[in-house]
Amino acid sequence: MEGVNGVPVHRLLLAGSVCSLTAGVVWAAVAVHQLEAHGSSSVNEMRLVLGLTWMDTSKVLPFALLLLLPGLECLVRRSSETDTLAAVVLLRMAQLLVVTSAVVGAFDFWPFPTGSYAVTFEDRGEGFPGQFLASVAAGFALLTVAVIRRRAGRWEWAVHLMLAAGLVVGSVWTPALIWPAFAWVGFGFWLGWFASALTVRRPRSRAL
Repeated sequence: MEGVNGVPVHRLLLAGSVCSLTAGVVWAAVAVHQLEAHGSSSVNEMRLVLGLTWMDTSKVLPFALLLLLPGLECLVRRSSETDTLAAVVLLRMAQLLVVTSAVVGAFDFWPFPTGSYAVTFEDRGEGFPGQFLASVAAGFALLTVAVIRRRAGRWEWAVHLMLAAGLVVGSVWTPALIWPAFAWVGFGFWLGWFASALTVRRPRSRAL
């Protein structure tokens, strides 16, 4: 069973599932750590938890976002098989925006010294919120795809809505909220269910 560019569809679905589930676990761990290190309010309580500041764990969030890319590629291929050009373009934009959010977020947080509040996020002052805007824009792109693909099967529209909500809520890293973790885990389970259904019902299919 071969997919686009010779990549087995079943393997891509499984890879996307594992990556998305991993992203959810990573995001949840970061959110829980930041709740303790930063506090639940907008006031930075500047606590060290396991020797790490909340900015330290924010350095991991870009990797969690990048882990969503294999699953998003599955959605792109499924849309391309039904000739939904607008959905494909928007999904490609969402992928690019997710990468942009991850890269900008890495540049935002990696310069902070590890295990120290000698330089805080507040000390840096206001800058251009590139990570925030890219994540929100990716969320709205997926929201639009959910509308375009509202008649697609296998609850695809709901998956797009879930991802859109995760990216919009996940645009805030100061501190990170836990809801995106549930969205990434839900996406991972959906991809895994899709892979199992494809194996059972369409063992010779070349399409998603």
